[in-house]
Amino acid sequence: LEACVQEIDTWMLLNKLKLNREKTEILLISSLHRARTLLLHLDVCNERVLTSPKAGNIGVIFDEYLSIFPQVTAMCKPALYHLRKISVIRKYLTFDRAQLLVHALTTSKIDYCNSSLYGLPKYVTKQLQRVQNSDARIFSLSSQFCHITPVLMILHWFPIDLGITYYYFSARPSVASLLLTGIEDLLDSYIPGRYLRPAKKNLLAVPGFKLNSYGRRAFFGAAPFLWNSLPQHFRDAESLDIFKRQLKTVIFKRTFLN
Repeated sequence: LEACVQEIDTWMLLNKLKLNREKTEILLISSLHRARTLLLHLDVCNERVLTSPKAGNIGVIFDEYLSIFPQVTAMCKPALYHLRKISVIRKYLTFDRAQLLVHALTTSKIDYCNSSLYGLPKYVTKQLQRVQNSDARIFSLSSQFCHITPVLMILHWFPIDLGITYYYFSARPSVASLLLTGIEDLLDSYIPGRYLRPAKKNLLAVPGFKLNSYGRRAFFGAAPFLWNSLPQHFRDAESLDIFKRQLKTVIFKRTFLN
C-alpha cells in the first residue's frame, strides 16, 4: 500500500498535481462478523497517517463496517438545524419562497446520495423519515398531530424507503440505465437451462450471497432483485426517460392511492 501511494504521488507530481497529505485518510473496511486485519497506520509520503473509523468521499461518510450509520447522522443534523430556523419565519414566507428554502436547505440534505442507503434497517431510515415528516409539516403549515401521508401526497413527496428505491434507479448507474443504454456486461441476463416462460420476460439473474447486510445491499444483488420486481412493460421501456416517468407514476399510485 505504501509503495502504491508513493507511485500515485509521483504520477501526480509529473502531471502538475499535488497529493494533499493533510487530508489523506485511511479507512480499513471489514465485516462486523469477522476479525479484521491489524493495521494501525501507513507511511504516506514520509508522513505517518493513522487509520480512521470513518472517512468522507464526495460528501458521503463511509465507516469501517459500511453500515452508513454516520452518513445518516450527518444528513439529519444539518437538515434539522435549518428546519428549526425555517419554522421560525415560515408564516412570513410565501409558498414559492418557502419551497425554495426547504428544497435548498433540508430536502437536498436527505436526498443527497441516498441510493447508497438501500437495504438499511428500518430503524435507520426512520431517522430520515422523521426529518421528512417535520419538513412536510412546516412547509405545508400543518399541525404536528395531523396524519402525514395526505400531506406527503399533496406535496408529491415519496416516503424515504420508496424514494431511495426510485433514486436507486434514476440517480446512480442503475440497472435501468445499463440495460437501456446497451451496457450489459455488468449484469447477467436470466437464461434458464431449458425453455421456460420467464426466458422472454427480460429478467436478470440474481446472484447468491451469504449476508443480507452486505450482499443484498450491493449493486450486483440489489439491482437484479429490483429489476425483476418491476412489471413487464417497465422492463420493455424504449428509453430511460420513459422508464423513469412510468416508475414515478407507479410508485406514487402504490403509495398513496392503494
